[in-house]
Amino acid sequence: MVVDGYVSDPIAIDNGIGQGDPLSMILYQYYNADLLGIPSSKDEEAVAYVDDAFMMATGNDFQSAHRVLADMMCKEGGVEDWSKTHSSPLEYTKLALMNFAHSSKKSNSPTLHLPRRSVQPVDSAKYLGVIFDRNLNWKVQQAHAVEKGTKWAAQIRRLARPTWGITPKYARRLFISVALPRMLYAIDVLYALSSVEQAEMRAIGTAKVTKQVATVQRAGALAITGGLRTSPTDALNAGVFLLPASLTINKWCHRAYIRMAMLPIEHPLYKPVNWKRARATTRHRGPLHKLTNTYNIATSNVEKIPASARSHQDR
Repeated sequence: MVVDGYVSDPIAIDNGIGQGDPLSMILYQYYNADLLGIPSSKDEEAVAYVDDAFMMATGNDFQSAHRVLADMMCKEGGVEDWSKTHSSPLEYTKLALMNFAHSSKKSNSPTLHLPRRSVQPVDSAKYLGVIFDRNLNWKVQQAHAVEKGTKWAAQIRRLARPTWGITPKYARRLFISVALPRMLYAIDVLYALSSVEQAEMRAIGTAKVTKQVATVQRAGALAITGGLRTSPTDALNAGVFLLPASLTINKWCHRAYIRMAMLPIEHPLYKPVNWKRARATTRHRGPLHKLTNTYNIATSNVEKIPASARSHQDR
């Protein structure tokens, strides 16, 4: 520790790793390896990213799925044993249980009973910055994204006051580099692309999100230009060189799909992205199916970027 010129003796770290350690991402792969090996059947799954992990179980009903979850948590070599052997005690108050179900099925959401504590189900939970809801309709995440964009647009407006604020050049840079990424984070997952005509005719679903993003972008353009509230939206976008909201969302989704198409064969997403039958899927279509059908890109013709370590001299 270094404080005001004082340098302490080295302090041994017995639990965890130092904050900001560049090796932390690599070390966590070894740290979480045993946790990811707990699932032992096709109805069990475990996913972890650094220190965020979740366990998933599928079944014909919630009771059977809960039995699978309880087994993964409490069996020998399960999550509880892993937490003890890895000096990472479970904080049961932070556990979140979500019973996923189709929106057309009006089913109850029972409680998960574990030996030490019962976990109450929740309607939504955040994982890696994305809010999942039990029906996977992404309404909570969409509202959260619009709320973040609205807050950032308001903050930029405060910084860009005509008398003493930052210049339009830096206000635009702040909006593009901070407000838009915060608002459009994971937009390719929660947004089902629709045409501009549909967005103008309908006010539900993703067409509603397009209008909300357009409202936030208009507020950002007003903050950048200092224009009147009655200024036309098209003129504001043209004045600050911003794409219309529908094209902005389309650009972000297209970029996300191209990045996935560039993944090497070793990547877990390579097979689902390059699956030839993805376009033929008609039932239970996920975000990846919608991106595939929207852009109709031959992923086999996209250059694959290998993930390999390179020294500084090779760059």
